[in-house]
Amino acid sequence: MPDPLTPSTNLLMKLGSAIVHADEAMSDNGHAVDQAAFRAHLSDPEVAGWIEEMDAQSLLPVKRDV
Repeated sequence: MPDPLTPSTNLLMKLGSAIVHADEAMSDNGHAVDQAAFRAHLSDPEVAGWIEEMDAQSLLPVKRDV
């Protein structure tokens, strides 16, 4: 994967979409569709690879359930 600090436009679109779906899912009118879309983004190979690279550089919070 290229430098995680310079993500591709495609990856930025996926990350932005994931954030919008997470925001929707947590709203008072949240839907299961948004939760499913967010999970799909998390399992996307490009997103998962980016998270792994960012974790390797200690640039993301550490998950409590790991």
